[in-house]
Amino acid sequence: MVDNPQSEGVTRFVVKRVGVVGLGHMGHAFAVNLVEDGYQVLAYDRDPKRAAALTGARPAAGFAISAPAMSC
Repeated sequence: MVDNPQSEGVTRFVVKRVGVVGLGHMGHAFAVNLVEDGYQVLAYDRDPKRAAALTGARPAAGFAISAPAMSC
């Protein structure tokens, strides 16, 4: 039974997006685990080297290095 007949046959895509601020030991591990679980991770760190290390470790994953507050 369909609750809303107008939505029959419509596929909905849900984007699971999470922002991570700070990519130290805990933030880096947190971001990697989220990507492995299917989330799109928007990450920010004051040190660009940490952000580059994160994307370099998993280039095909869902990382977007930006200020999460601007994107979420």
